[in-house]
Amino acid sequence: MPLILIADANEAFAAMMADELKRTAGYQVTAVNDGPEALKQCAALKPQLAVLDGALPDCRLAELIPQLRASVPDMPVVLMPVSAAQLPPDVTVQGVLVKPFFFPDLI
Repeated sequence: MPLILIADANEAFAAMMADELKRTAGYQVTAVNDGPEALKQCAALKPQLAVLDGALPDCRLAELIPQLRASVPDMPVVLMPVSAAQLPPDVTVQGVLVKPFFFPDLI
């Protein structure tokens, strides 16, 4: 089963998403709450997908996403900003889910 890395500043939201993805879709999920921990877990676990909060503490998305892809080059990245202003203009992602969103949109 694919492994998903969720990185969201809101610990409760990250845990809820992880639980829902495990329960409803059977995915393996690791949830973290900041950019440095996302980098650490990505390097260690090599997830098949990263789902990132648009406002992670201690990082800039324009720097974080290329660093994540250095560990897993073909890994798709989905961003969860609260507005389009949080989208880094110089980074390519495979999906955007603007918060709030319906959970089935993630699956």
